[in-house]
Amino acid sequence: MMRIVEVVPYAPEWQETFEVESQSIADALGDDVVDIHHIGSTAIPKIYAKPIIDLLVVVKDIVEVDAQNSAMQVIGYKAKGEYGIPERRYFCKSSPAGARTHHAHVYEAGSSQVVRHLAFRDYMIAHPEEAQRYSE
Repeated sequence: MMRIVEVVPYAPEWQETFEVESQSIADALGDDVVDIHHIGSTAIPKIYAKPIIDLLVVVKDIVEVDAQNSAMQVIGYKAKGEYGIPERRYFCKSSPAGARTHHAHVYEAGSSQVVRHLAFRDYMIAHPEEAQRYSE
C-alpha cells in the first residue's frame, strides 16, 4: 500500500494534541509509565512537519507494555511490537479516513534511544537556524 506523505506548516495546536494524547496513553499503560515526551518534527516550533504527533513513552518495564496492547487498542492504537527496533514497542493511530495521526514509541527507562530522541529534539529547539535547514 502506498502512503501519501504530507508536509505542512507548524501548527501551535500540535502541543495541545500531544498533551491530550499523552494523558490517554498514561491512563492506558498505567503505573508502568515514567514519562511521556513530545518528539519528532511536530515538537519543533516553526518548522514544516508531517502532521503526525510522535510520542516518546518511557516505562519502567518494557515487557509489561505487551500486556497492555488491548488497552492501547481501546484508545485507537494498533500494536506493532518492536517494529524493526529492538527493545522498543511501537503503536500507531490513524484517523477514521485512514490517515496516520499518532506514533507512540515506547522504551524502557535508561534506553539509549530515549536519550537520542530527546537530544535531537532539544538540539533543534535550541538551534532554530538548524531546525529551519532540517525543515527545508
